[in-house]
Amino acid sequence: MELEAKEHRLVIRGLKKLLEETVDKMNEMHEDDGERVFLSNDAMLIDTMIIGFEEEYKTKYEK
Repeated sequence: MELEAKEHRLVIRGLKKLLEETVDKMNEMHEDDGERVFLSNDAMLIDTMIIGFEEEYKTKYEK
């Protein structure tokens, strides 16, 4: 169970890093760049995944 919790935390950290990199790429782009829309959608999806994994972690491992 402890290993599973650690893996869960690593997934959350990885997703947070990916979100940070995605936002950085968005900020480097011009607002009119069409790719920015896709990165924005990706960022929202990643953020939703982080929230879901954090809630699942709290439910399973924080007692």
